[in-house]
Amino acid sequence: MFDGIARQYDALNHILSLGLDYRWRRAAIRQVVAIRPQSVLDLAAGTGDMSLTLLKRYKPTRLCCADLSPEMLARGKRKLTRRHYDSFTQFVECSAEALPFPEAEFQAVMIGFGVRNFADIPQAMREVARVLTEHGRLVVLEFSMPKRGIFALLYRFYLRILLPLFGGLISGSFKAYRYLPSSMERYARESPLPVAIKAAGLHTIATVPLSGGAVLLTVAEKR
Repeated sequence: MFDGIARQYDALNHILSLGLDYRWRRAAIRQVVAIRPQSVLDLAAGTGDMSLTLLKRYKPTRLCCADLSPEMLARGKRKLTRRHYDSFTQFVECSAEALPFPEAEFQAVMIGFGVRNFADIPQAMREVARVLTEHGRLVVLEFSMPKRGIFALLYRFYLRILLPLFGGLISGSFKAYRYLPSSMERYARESPLPVAIKAAGLHTIATVPLSGGAVLLTVAEKR
């Protein structure tokens, strides 16, 4: 599915989030940069926007972009190559549940809007814990749902009606943009990430709601 919408994916993210996606990624990257990691894994890297946001502010010795979608990954590689960030960046096609890296390989793992699409979130978090160094940091940016008030009602209307309509019209894939909001609601309702993080042996140190609770920033560490 993601291969099919890769070409329009970046533009649609910016349009459908009303430009707030830039702010959300910057908030996440501040949590990554705070520990000055020399090795960073961008998991579910997609077209590379999280990596690009990181590299504009901080350049680790090694950056690895990993994603299950070859077309998304190819677009991310082209994006970073145009900006000459490819010399120290590795691109790996793989699933989050079976990372092809040794133990304690990365000082930071960042995931931008990808966790909800993992086939097995607990297994993915075990893999993240495995490849993190001691005192390494996990930073997750994922959609959530505002809990109450008029904003919560408006957000649900946007998510269920407007996003599938405009996303489908612009991308040509109504199926993909019906799946995306339904996956967002399902993920927010079940909230599997906190339990999976704890079960993997990681310690959550911060959960920060952004934009009225539409997005949740989670930060965890390996101790």
